[in-house]
Amino acid sequence: MRLLLVSATVLISIAMALLLFEGVLALLGQGKRGSDSWRTGGYHAPDAELIYFPKPGATKVYKTAEFTEHVHINSMGLRDDELRPRTEFDFRIVIIGDSMTFGHGVEVDEAFPSVLERLYAERGDGRRVDVVNAAVKGYGTDQYYALFQHRLRRLQPDLLIVAFYLNDVTDNIVHPLYSLENGRLVPVDPTADPLYRIGRFNEMLPRFLRDTRVARWLIHQLVGSTTKPPPNSEIGERMNQERRKIKLEIADLVQTGKQDGFEVLVLGVPHRDGPATPYPWLESATRGRARLLDLSADPSWQRDKKKWFFGVDYHLNAAGQLRVAQKLFDYLVAEGF
Repeated sequence: MRLLLVSATVLISIAMALLLFEGVLALLGQGKRGSDSWRTGGYHAPDAELIYFPKPGATKVYKTAEFTEHVHINSMGLRDDELRPRTEFDFRIVIIGDSMTFGHGVEVDEAFPSVLERLYAERGDGRRVDVVNAAVKGYGTDQYYALFQHRLRRLQPDLLIVAFYLNDVTDNIVHPLYSLENGRLVPVDPTADPLYRIGRFNEMLPRFLRDTRVARWLIHQLVGSTTKPPPNSEIGERMNQERRKIKLEIADLVQTGKQDGFEVLVLGVPHRDGPATPYPWLESATRGRARLLDLSADPSWQRDKKKWFFGVDYHLNAAGQLRVAQKLFDYLVAEGF
């Protein structure tokens, strides 16, 4: 009885101390939820190859003043239906990219990969076309390039679409999976990335502690910031280096396509608030290597952005996703796909 009383007293004392510390951190503005917190929990888990990756079978509902987004992750970790055997289709398109392709802010059947598959079905020529949405929120080209090479190559696509978005370059700088050395891609240890380490700490914590300021403050002291951009004086050179690296990633995907029998199309996804033509360098990166469809070159994305993008959130709304799918479909049909 005495032992139980002592144990209860100790536990109550610890709980009171934690509550007090939680209050102090709140007053000091410490231990706040970081902007990357969604990548280290929720339906994502740390991944020793890709830094983080969606949990197979996970579900999530996002609600904002602008949209409600239901997410269900299939057994491969993708926001898509369960994949059927390759033999059930005449043509398979795999699309890799980030949240713009994933369809953040819209339902899965409104994301442009799903709409593209539907447009092929409505065409009525009898050809069975499968479109796989293999995009992951927050990924840069390093991550979705590695995802395809390590895990999705076995899907045997006929066409691989690399859906490039403006912030992919900076995502590569902050969370790299490759460095550029002597003109070659050299893998970087994903488990050294702070996002991976924070995710692993979260997995070890009891569930009731994971979302406390105390836990976030302690993890921050152990791991540091999840985002470490270079100094302003180095930004220009780092951006150029990342573009050279992306050029090599595209070339490597094209080489893989030659071996496996698929073609590569680089898709420039429009940006709501970016420059009118954000991807002029992609033309030189793809010339002689891959096909390029830069949708952002159409000025109406900027002129009519209230029509195609959410107001506060910068992602494509359902109308914008539909427009991407229609433009992409028209291009693919014209090119013989």
